[in-house]
Amino acid sequence: MSIQLRYKEDFSEGLKRLMVEECETALKYLRKSDTEEEQHKAVHESRKAFKKIRACLRLVRDHIDFYDRENKWFRDLGRKVSDVRDLTAHLETLEVLETQYESQLYKKSFQDLEKGIHASRDQLAEKVFGEDNRLEEIQQKVEAKIDEIPDWSIDVQQFKDIRPSLKRTYKRGYKGLKNVAKTGEVEDFHDWRKRVKYLRYHIDILNRLWPQVMDVLEEELHDITDYTGTLHDLHNLKILAQELEKPFSDTEERMLFEAMLEKHQDFMRKHTLLKAQKFYYDSPSDFCDRIKLWWKAHQQEVENSSLPRTEELETT
Repeated sequence: MSIQLRYKEDFSEGLKRLMVEECETALKYLRKSDTEEEQHKAVHESRKAFKKIRACLRLVRDHIDFYDRENKWFRDLGRKVSDVRDLTAHLETLEVLETQYESQLYKKSFQDLEKGIHASRDQLAEKVFGEDNRLEEIQQKVEAKIDEIPDWSIDVQQFKDIRPSLKRTYKRGYKGLKNVAKTGEVEDFHDWRKRVKYLRYHIDILNRLWPQVMDVLEEELHDITDYTGTLHDLHNLKILAQELEKPFSDTEERMLFEAMLEKHQDFMRKHTLLKAQKFYYDSPSDFCDRIKLWWKAHQQEVENSSLPRTEELETT
């Protein structure tokens, strides 16, 4: 789901609206988590919502004095259920691999590994959802936080108010790309992915500046984060397989699994770099100058009431 400011909306009030709506999204899933499937869905959706809220905060971090406090608050809240989410991600990654290489596998390949992951997740879920009741704890905290957000002091009037934060986010992704191209290390890709994802959310928030272009930029960044996310999931799945007791029926199955993982990781690395090198072409300053130009053009369009909205122009 997109997080976008409305066409004529005040930036500061709109940003707070987006954060409130993400809290409401998290609560929608947290309040409806009676079944096992709904519980895992609540974990996934609430963690996504918290990351989007942190992206909103990060966009104005140089213009507010409560960034560190609130960013840490939402980060720590998401971490309460990160372990159980990781195990779900392992199952999803295994399913992707089995679908991708279906023609090269037996029908029951890796069933022992799948059963082992399910058993680990069930055991952890019993503690997280049952003994610790973490979903209810998270729900209560979000319900209290949602009343605070409208009173947060955010006063963004000009592009210069967000430029330092936007430039920092782009620069970290820009430099991160050079690093992963050099090292190829999975953990470096994972750290870089966080920077790319923040920029993706920032682009989405600013979509109104030029929707037709911003949509494309956001989609490109979405692909990059998906590729790097898969790369990290493959790495973690391999580690888990090494830790589980008897995850494979024999040595041949283990060797097939590891070869399949390595092949898919190599594919993800290559495609990520090819796509990212096209996106991170501008220097951080040039990138921000471009966004500033679109910001000013949008302001002029809004201020001139005789100009129709861009989507209205498309229908005439």
